[in-house]
Amino acid sequence: MANQVKKKKTYSKSPIRPIEKKDRIVSNTVWLKGRTNIRRSWDIKLGDTVIVLSGDDKGKVGKVQKVIPNEAKVLIEGINIITKHTKSPTKEEGEIVKKEAPIWIWKVALAVKDAKNPDKFIGTRIKKQKTKEGKTQRISVKTGEVIE
Repeated sequence: MANQVKKKKTYSKSPIRPIEKKDRIVSNTVWLKGRTNIRRSWDIKLGDTVIVLSGDDKGKVGKVQKVIPNEAKVLIEGINIITKHTKSPTKEEGEIVKKEAPIWIWKVALAVKDAKNPDKFIGTRIKKQKTKEGKTQRISVKTGEVIE
């Protein structure tokens, strides 16, 4: 009994990964480096119009160009623009390039036109509803219109 060795418990990182599709996040789980598992589902797809909820670009509206499911980020046209200094392969001068950087997916919401002021966009949650053909539709909670 004196020579019994306790087994060490080994903990590994969770094997849960989102299923990768080019246009959307499919599964409702995302593993982020340095964080615990974040269980959340997002209904933002490629080509959707979104509004930024927080940060320097708060209130700006743009279209989703790319969804990065492993990092829980989206790339939006005209939002979060950074300047990048690039070197040229030869010894000539480099250049300064302005381009969009990814933004966290929970900092954006789907945008729909406001019923009271048609020039403005508002952020909305969605509910899913099945049609008679068996397809699911995304419907805005605030305005009740169908989002395609």
